[in-house]
Formats: sequence, C-alpha cells, structure tokens
Amino acid sequence: MFRATASVLFMVASLLLGLGVTYTLADRSMGFGAVRSGPWVANLRASNDPDPYTKAHSAKSGEIALAITEGIRFKAMIADDGRPLSANCDYVIDGNTPQARFWSLEVANKRGGVVEGPMQRKSFTSSEITRDEQGKWKISVNRSMSSGNWIPLSNEESFELFLMLYEPTIYGGTTSIERDRLPFIKRGKCK
Repeated sequence: MFRATASVLFMVASLLLGLGVTYTLADRSMGFGAVRSGPWVANLRASNDPDPYTKAHSAKSGEIALAITEGIRFKAMIADDGRPLSANCDYVIDGNTPQARFWSLEVANKRGGVVEGPMQRKSFTSSEITRDEQGKWKISVNRSMSSGNWIPLSNEESFELFLMLYEPTIYGGTTSIERDRLPFIKRGKCK
C-alpha cells in the first residue's frame, strides 16, 4: 500500500513539475532560434522553422509569426548596462534608426500587456517620431513628464520593450545582428 501511494505521489509530482517547466518555457522563452544583440532578443526562426517551445509560446500568446522578410520582433527586459528594466528609473532609447521599411517601439508590462500610463501613450512608430536636424531620434521612457518623444510609465515595478521591424533589411540571412544596428537603452537616474 505504501509503495503504491508513493508511486502515485511521485508520478503526480513529476507531472506537475513537467507541466510547470513547459508553461514557464512557453511563457518566457524566445525559443531555440533566439538571437541576442545587446539587450534585444529575437527569435529569427519563429516562422520558418519553429521549435516546439516557440509553437507553444505563439499558441499561448496568440501572436502570428511573420516570415523573416516581413517582420522581426525584438524584446528587451534589460538595459544596455545589464540591469532589469524598472519603472523606478529613467531611460533614454536612441541610436541608429532600425533598418526596416517601418518600425514601432512599444512599452508593455511583464505579461506582455498594455502599460496604462497617465497619458495613454504606449508606443512610437517611425512615421510619427520627431527627429533632430541629422535625422536622429530619442525616446524618453519614465514616470516624469519629458519634452519631445516620451512614453510615460505606470506604477508597475517593471516593464519590457518591444521593437517591431517591418520588412527589415537588418537580418541578411545571418544568425547574429550587430549591436549598433539596434537602438541603445540607456539607464538614467532611479528613484
């Protein structure tokens, strides 16, 4: 009787552990085709040759993976200094304009949902962002009102950034992306 009970408990515990690990990987993993460039991570194989975890992530999130020539979605959970993005800090996102026909940069909460900031602004696109005389742009991301391109943060502790490149020329068939081809995420003062 004891062995049967122990066997059943072991199988239940194994099943729960396996389901928990699978759920976590499907929820947070970028898959086996993930490419990192500084703080930015993208799964370049999401539509061409997806692994089981990428398929599970897509099914759970409801996202449709575009072909690599149609779009690439980058995600950042850390700044360039390697520290996690925190709503208690000020950030500036700048650098080269991503090489794509159109791009958007969005702030989301840790669950990938909309950040409900005070101004209802959660993203910028390449067609609406203001630029300086040299064509460069800069986006401030923080809780304090800023002039220029500004995305306000909510009272949530942490957030993520998503950079979507439509019809990108950045990929070029390689498995790596040079760091200076994507925007930099610079951490400022923290409260």
